[in-house]
Amino acid sequence: MGINFVVLAGRLTADPNLAYTQAGKAYCKFSIAIARTYNRDEVDFINCTAWGKTAEVAGEYLKKGSL
Repeated sequence: MGINFVVLAGRLTADPNLAYTQAGKAYCKFSIAIARTYNRDEVDFINCTAWGKTAEVAGEYLKKGSL
């Protein structure tokens, strides 16, 4: 079984939404906007979810418009 790894660079479309499961595990939902390199008039919006410590850091430090 392999692991897929993707790096996306864009700007947050809104402040991240940090929450916790009933078991106490942190998760953070956010969306990023990525301008296409070959056509700056087009933008892709990607929904993301971070878990654990990454989610807590994202919820604390990231804000709308952050890279």
